[in-house]
Formats: sequence, structure tokens, C-alpha cells
Amino acid sequence: MASRGEYRAVPSADPEARPAPSYGSISQPTSTSAGATAAAPVNAGQVQRPGGVIVRRFTKPPLLSRHAKVLLSVLASVLVLCGLIYHWLFSAGSGCLPAPYLYLSHHGAKNVMKISRDGCLLKNKVLWGNFKNSDLRGMAVGSYNGQEALYVLDARSSSSQLLLFSGCSYFSGMRSFMRPALESDRHPGLSHPYALALHTSHSSSSTSSSGGVGQAGQGKKGHTRTGHHAPQTVFVTSQHTDVLQWFDGDTFAPKSLPAEFRRTYSSVNNASTPANGKFFNGTFLQFGQPGQHKEWEQGVRGKNAVL
Repeated sequence: MASRGEYRAVPSADPEARPAPSYGSISQPTSTSAGATAAAPVNAGQVQRPGGVIVRRFTKPPLLSRHAKVLLSVLASVLVLCGLIYHWLFSAGSGCLPAPYLYLSHHGAKNVMKISRDGCLLKNKVLWGNFKNSDLRGMAVGSYNGQEALYVLDARSSSSQLLLFSGCSYFSGMRSFMRPALESDRHPGLSHPYALALHTSHSSSSTSSSGGVGQAGQGKKGHTRTGHHAPQTVFVTSQHTDVLQWFDGDTFAPKSLPAEFRRTYSSVNNASTPANGKFFNGTFLQFGQPGQHKEWEQGVRGKNAVL
């Protein structure tokens, strides 16, 4: 029996038998002039069988060429290097406390920083995008359309806004921009906003941020944790209009003056000042007369929800 990978000559008495395939190069013994049989020369890659039959051995080509092996080795090295870079950039140090973390914004950063509760700087940029023209202020973690969202106030002079960002990416720990929830073009009272608070109807819970500090509940790798509820009301303070406004948490539409507005307005302001002027839409509480903010006044700033 021929071994695997070999071809042999099989004698046949049938004159019409099909000849051996041409690709199994088989050499028969050669005859000399004296009638003796001489063996044909055996070359590399050939095997001589008893009887003088020479069979050419065929070998399988390798599964991967040399260039393919080199390419796979380079690709594996690149993947290992990317894994090391990812671990270095996005993993918290072994000496840093796990979630919850602190978010911090300040005028020079033009982004949001992520800091552990024992002071480790875990990330100096939490938000994807370019915010060089922004002046990020207060922030709070809530939800939007059933998913976790980060609410961030942008107090830029050209157009103040309340911005929404998605939950943290599992791989990068960063948040992507979703949409502006409030804009000063539609809500004139929103001028240099400073702080916000989110109030939900779930167990009367609230999330607030005074200035540029917020708390984020995230896993070690930065992915968000569940448990945040949609805000029923969004409260925002604005420094240059001296007003505290409130908006619907679903539609971000401004709410009407609260029932006790006029009494409270008279208590916190000069009692002789009439409260019959035109207030900004969504006004919850106004300090002084609307639109009469003086540049040297600091206006309304911090605000926290007290349960």
C-alpha cells in the first residue's frame, strides 16, 4: 500500500485502463543496450521503491506563508501594547478608592476632572469633545430617556446652556455629548448659570451640585452604575440675572411661578419693592428686580437640596 502523500504505478491488464495522473510523476526503470535494467537517477523529493519504481513525493504547502506569520506577530504585539496603554490610561491605581468618584470643573480645565475620594486624579478629561470656548460650572448625575446622563452647566458669555452627556463608556470611562437641554436664547434668565439640582419623585431624592463639584457613581473601569432616576424638576441658578429657575425634568419647559412666590419675594427683598414686574420664564425665586443686575454684584451662586 502506498504511504500517504505518494503516488505509485499500478500495473493493469486492461489496455483501455486510464493512465496514471500526470501530476504523480512516476519513472520506470530504464533498459541498457545489454538488456539489463538500470535504475533511473533519484532526485530530491523522490523515493525509489523495490523493482526500480521511482515515486515523486508531494508535500503539503504550509498553512501560513512567512509573510503572514510575520504580520500576525506584529499584530499580536500591537494588541498587547494597546492593552498596556489602556490599563495605564483608564485604570485606577491600586491605592485609590473605588466609586463613587468626584467630578470637578474649573475655569482653566475646559473639561471635567475625575478624582477619587482619597485624592487620586483618575482622569483630567471626562467629556468627549472640544470645550475650549466653554465655561463649565455645576453638574449633577441623573438620567435622560431611561439612561444615565450627566447634566453640566456651561456659563459661556455668548450663550449659556445646560448640556446633557451620556453615561460613561465601558472602555474609555468618558462621556459623549447628547444635546443641550436649556439655552439662553430661549430662556433669557439663564445667564452665566452657576449651580443646579435635580429633584426626582422617587423616595423624594435629590441630586445637587454647588459650583463645579459633582458626584458620579461609576464602576472601577468607569462604566456607569444603574439606579439613577429621571428628574421631575431641574433647578438652575444664574449669576448675572440673580434668579433661581425651575424646569420640567422631562420636557425642560419652564414652570410657572410657585404658589408662595410673592410672599417669599417680599421677604428676601426690600419689602417696599413691588413684585408686580415681568419675571423671567421659569422663575422660582428672584433676587432684586429682573434685569437690573450690577456688574460688581456676584449674584446667585451655590444651591443645594436638603432632604
